[in-house]
Amino acid sequence: MADYENLVVRLPDDFSTTTPITGSATFTTDEALLAGETDTGPDDGIETGTFTVTVNSEQDVEITAQDITVIEDLGAPIPLNLDVDITDIDGSESITSLTLDFANLPTGDTVLSDSTVLNAGNTQWTGTVAELQSLAVASLPTH
Repeated sequence: MADYENLVVRLPDDFSTTTPITGSATFTTDEALLAGETDTGPDDGIETGTFTVTVNSEQDVEITAQDITVIEDLGAPIPLNLDVDITDIDGSESITSLTLDFANLPTGDTVLSDSTVLNAGNTQWTGTVAELQSLAVASLPTH
């Protein structure tokens, strides 16, 4: 079957499936054609096989983050040094939302550089990539 061994299905760049692509391939021998056979089972000259193609998505977002340690009385905003980048090859994707979830915040109000106040009732920040890149902790509660 050398005629068919290099058969290729070409999908668009950066394509992934949410539902597998399924299909079937039917091969008919010249004998089956001459005899007028139909595909009735494994003992005739016509065989059909099914196939499934699943294309898994890959990580198309790269997040840059690192642990931060500062001294207690720094007296300056603490940059979070966070960044995010889209890494897909065709540029078809974009970031549609960006949310940070903070845990283990100290009791009281923690204020971010964009004036967002975080506390026990609000532990999330949302914004744009540009806002994220410059985000810092402006002040922590006094203890």
